[in-house]
Amino acid sequence: MGGRSEDPDKAAGLYEWAADGGDVNAQTQLGIIYLAGRGVERDEQLAFQWFLKAADCEAPVVTAWAHMVVMYEQGIGTGKDDTKAQQFLDRIMDSKYYTAGALHMIG
Repeated sequence: MGGRSEDPDKAAGLYEWAADGGDVNAQTQLGIIYLAGRGVERDEQLAFQWFLKAADCEAPVVTAWAHMVVMYEQGIGTGKDDTKAQQFLDRIMDSKYYTAGALHMIG
């Protein structure tokens, strides 16, 4: 309905197709999908990899950066690393693109 897939398996496949093609928003969404296990088996390490791929692009992807902060702070899908968490937090704060939602997510 409205161009959105109600089938989580199909949605995950479509996001993966777009993410593999370099779409950073799809990479971020795929990270969210793997973190939540919607339409795919929950996989924190794969979620981390997709967030990292999106976070390392040139464009400001604040949602991916915010997930990187949380994942590094809590050791989700990767080893705990407060220095790297702080680096992504600094990117958010130095960006003019941060939102209240992103700040709320990282606490």
